[in-house]
Order: sequence, then structure tokens, then C-alpha cells
Amino acid sequence: MGCIDALLDATQAAPWDEAAAQAYSKLRAWLAAKGKSLSAMDMLAAHASLLLDIEDWANDL
Repeated sequence: MGCIDALLDATQAAPWDEAAAQAYSKLRAWLAAKGKSLSAMDMLAAHASLLLDIEDWANDL
């Protein structure tokens, strides 16, 4: 088995659902209000935060 196959076997693919879209849009709006931009790659971070059950700490900044 090659490295790519091993990585794909160990990786879970998750759908981009409404919860992921809402997490991304919340983060994007919060940053936009502060004059910051958000790239499309940041959607991955929003999605990962849902999968990993990461705490919402944005209000503490």
C-alpha cells in the first residue's frame, strides 16, 4: 500500500452540510466585522471544528 492509499484509508470524508455552512458563515461574518478576510480554505477549518467538536471561543477574543 502506498502513502496516498494509507492516508485515504485513515481519513474520514464528511459531507458539507447545513451545520458546516452555518459554522463557516458565522466565522466569516465575525471576521468581516473586524475587517479581516476569510479564504475558501478556511471552510475546512469550520468543517473540522464541527467534526472534532471544538469549543466556540470566538466570543472570548
